[in-house]
Parts: sequence; structure tokens; C-alpha cells
Amino acid sequence: MKKFCVTAVSTAVFVSTACAEEPWVTPSVFKQAIVKVYDGASDGCWTNIGESKRYAEDQFKLAGFNVVEDYSSETLSLGDAEISVLVSSERFGSGCYGSLRVEVRTSLYFALADTYVLGNVGAPLGQDFNGYDNANLIALNAIKDHAENWPYRSDQ
Repeated sequence: MKKFCVTAVSTAVFVSTACAEEPWVTPSVFKQAIVKVYDGASDGCWTNIGESKRYAEDQFKLAGFNVVEDYSSETLSLGDAEISVLVSSERFGSGCYGSLRVEVRTSLYFALADTYVLGNVGAPLGQDFNGYDNANLIALNAIKDHAENWPYRSDQ
């Protein structure tokens, strides 16, 4: 049976890793999930942000997550998941270069520090790119890959 880890780092540089058997964390353990996109691209290097968000919602629903479109809280509640899609890119000459990241995070409580932090569940999927017209197709492919293989592990 595969193992994966949940890793969290608080602002006090407190690092904790808890490993569990695969059945412990499945999409169904989260009450609900939201998709957030973080646009760090410029000069037309990511132009399908809305489509990427909707695609991530659809792909993670297919993977078993209870994805909701309207989330009433500013902060992530315990038991909920945030699926984040981040593209950071700039245009250089005729092409874009940058990176993207897709990850599933949840709110974790650390009694020792009496604080809540967002921690990754499974490994995030990261990818660098260079010389593309934009990151549109790269983002859609990464979203699909991460949803289909979650919890994604870098050693798979």
C-alpha cells in the first residue's frame, strides 16, 4: 500500500510531517473543497485563468472531491481543502518562461504552537516552462494530471 505525507510549516518555522496509509486521506475525508487560482503571469503568459479554474473544479470533482464554487469563509475551515493553481510567468523575447504549481492544502492545527497553518496533502505538482506562447495548455495538462493522480507523490 502506498504511503504519503502531510507536511506543514508555520510562520515560526515549525516543521511537522505525518505519514499515513493511502486510505486515510482520500477526497472524501474533506467536507468540501474550493479551487483558488493565483495569477503571477504577465504580458499575456496566462490568458485562460477562468477556464483553468472551471477545469480544475471539474477535474477534482471527477477525482471525488466535493468541490463548491461559493465558499463563504475568508479562511479555510478545518476539514476543508483548497486546491490551488499558481502560474508565475514573464515574457522574454517571443516566448514565456516561468513555473506553475498545483496543490491540495488543508488547515492543520498544531496544539504545541496553538496555531493553524495550511499544509500540503500529498506532494504538489510543479513544472517549469520556457519558450511557450503562453502557459494555457501547460496549466490545463498539469491540473488534469494532478487530479487524476492525487495524492501525487514526487517519487511515483
